[in-house]
Amino acid sequence: MSSRSILGLAFLFLSYAFLGATVYAQSAVKEPSDIVGTWEMEKTAQRQDGSNSNKEFATWDFHSDGKVEISGYNKFLKQKTTFNKTYKIIEESVIKVKDDLGTTKYKVVEKSNGRMILKGPYGYHFFKRK
Repeated sequence: MSSRSILGLAFLFLSYAFLGATVYAQSAVKEPSDIVGTWEMEKTAQRQDGSNSNKEFATWDFHSDGKVEISGYNKFLKQKTTFNKTYKIIEESVIKVKDDLGTTKYKVVEKSNGRMILKGPYGYHFFKRK
């Protein structure tokens, strides 16, 4: 067997191992019941590993009727706020959150019974179930 074939097989094996680990880490969100409940945002970060994060104080309460209430301290308005929005799972693990001002899409990159990480247009949002 040539060294080229051995390298090709090694690359194929490593690719499969890494792809398998990635798929295993992500839990699919297919319907509202997969996320219904109260989620406490712990931090936001530009990277999925959570490095260089910003502490956040917000609660996202997903209801089974497609409504989500987002409340907590708003660092931009410098006060406690509550926003009532709607949400919809538009494809596997993609949540579309909408209000009168616009629509934002979030990709569920990781989810377990007690933790969830969403990737939005400005970075990652780290939640724990309340």
